[in-house]
Amino acid sequence: MDIIKHLTMGIILSLIFYPFFNYLVIILFFSSFIFDVDHYIEYMIRKKDFSIIKAYKEAQELNKKQKALKQIFIIDVLHIFHTIEFIIILGILSLFSKLFLMVLIGLLFHNLLDIIEMAYYKTFKSRSPSIILWLKKHNGEKNKWQQRWARFNSL
Repeated sequence: MDIIKHLTMGIILSLIFYPFFNYLVIILFFSSFIFDVDHYIEYMIRKKDFSIIKAYKEAQELNKKQKALKQIFIIDVLHIFHTIEFIIILGILSLFSKLFLMVLIGLLFHNLLDIIEMAYYKTFKSRSPSIILWLKKHNGEKNKWQQRWARFNSL
């Protein structure tokens, strides 16, 4: 989902939660979009390039093509902050801290928005739901990552 949509929806959710959590909704707001940094991490690893502008442009181009054609071009990408393991860790930490509860709510809301968009555009297979499953599936396949992106780049 586009960062502007995440920001807008994060503001709305923060306003709804403000009466219950006061200033802590600032954490919720930032958590509703900041975890997309894992897209940038994946780009840096794959391209060996630190340009956030190039990473953003590539992501926008990919999203535009996938939405226009309702077709997945990149399958099983690992975005570590969008995985069940990361959510479980935050869930455990949230039992002991309101701060982590706000982080968890923000991330779950972020993921909900992503899931709604993936359902609409039929792109569920584009992201791996688990670090463990991804590692098992891609063990010893160092070049597969680049090969999956080659299909997108050839369009």
